[in-house]
Amino acid sequence: MSQRHGLRWNCWPSATDTALLQVLLDLDDRRALSIWQQLRTELDLDAPTSEQYRQYPMLARRLAVLDPSEPRLGMLRGVARQVTIQNLRHLAALDQLLDLLAEVEIDAVVLKGPALVLSVYEHLGLRWFADADIWVGIANHERALSALTAAGWSPTRVDHRGNHAIDMIGGPIPVDLHRAINPELVTAAMHDGGWEALQRITASRPLPSGRHVAVLAPPESLLHAIVHGTQWGGPVQIRWVVDVVELLRSGQIDLGMPADRHRLIDLACQFGVAPVIHDGLCFVEQVAPNTVDSRVLVELAAVRSSSLDRLRMTAFHEDPSGERSMRGLGRATSRFIQRTRAMGAIEAIRLAPGYFTEATGASSPWQLPGIALRWGIGRCVQFVRRSRHR
Repeated sequence: MSQRHGLRWNCWPSATDTALLQVLLDLDDRRALSIWQQLRTELDLDAPTSEQYRQYPMLARRLAVLDPSEPRLGMLRGVARQVTIQNLRHLAALDQLLDLLAEVEIDAVVLKGPALVLSVYEHLGLRWFADADIWVGIANHERALSALTAAGWSPTRVDHRGNHAIDMIGGPIPVDLHRAINPELVTAAMHDGGWEALQRITASRPLPSGRHVAVLAPPESLLHAIVHGTQWGGPVQIRWVVDVVELLRSGQIDLGMPADRHRLIDLACQFGVAPVIHDGLCFVEQVAPNTVDSRVLVELAAVRSSSLDRLRMTAFHEDPSGERSMRGLGRATSRFIQRTRAMGAIEAIRLAPGYFTEATGASSPWQLPGIALRWGIGRCVQFVRRSRHR
């Protein structure tokens, strides 16, 4: 993960990935071509990261305009065709999954990759995805889980309290079965996981069978893309940046219009993520100039966040240092805050001793104060050393 000047946390793409995003998204062809010519000397198209590979269909489309003589354009186009075929197969599997849920009278909302393919991207082969993220809400989650289990799917790991979704494999497509759309986009007061608060629409593109599916409304989809894309926990994502730009350029949402702008800001305030949305849109504007209306940045910057919200956002978006020291207490603390986002304070406090004992490998909860004290001293020493080197 990397830091970016003027942006909080360390959840931002590297310099190389940022340059790739500029090639893909900057509408100034001369500037994009200049960046590509510099990037081409350091980017090995035969050894991409997983995130870079996901953008090969978009890169093929862009280079066909910027640099038709690119020697690897044929390979990139081949990947685009491969992704198109894969997505068609996955959409057919998604259709089977939705049939299964319809049989038990469960309404489902399609999220993330397949939702964006069906509602935002110009061509269904431009956005790579490998699983089906399905939101059924808290009330229907156990019934949906039972239906999928009976049909051959099985969870990949033990579920836990506060879990927003369960990964399942064994069916025609891997499934991420959601109680809530994201672990951060829920509050303790939302006993339905946000089912009533978040708006849905019908995707503009039907499945190959003709079935129309429900997806998040554009402001909700924009919020979800930024929050999910900047959370730590794996490789730093770049796909969210392309998703946001494609959504903004699709005409489905116009942040220059008060209704769309205020809906996004209201959602950001409701979930306590206004700084995340602000910084995410600032990064988008850096790689895709003139895409984000400046008024939304001004209004988001004016939102005041509580100290608790700031702590939670750091837990979700800052990969904690000291992972290998003091039994990983910093990372364990961030994970605990993530897991208990949807819980009340009393319930979270009750879970804390058992969770931290297991997470740190302590033999009993009574060892935790000593571990925490040593961790705190270590963090203070790190802070003093960094201060001396500034």
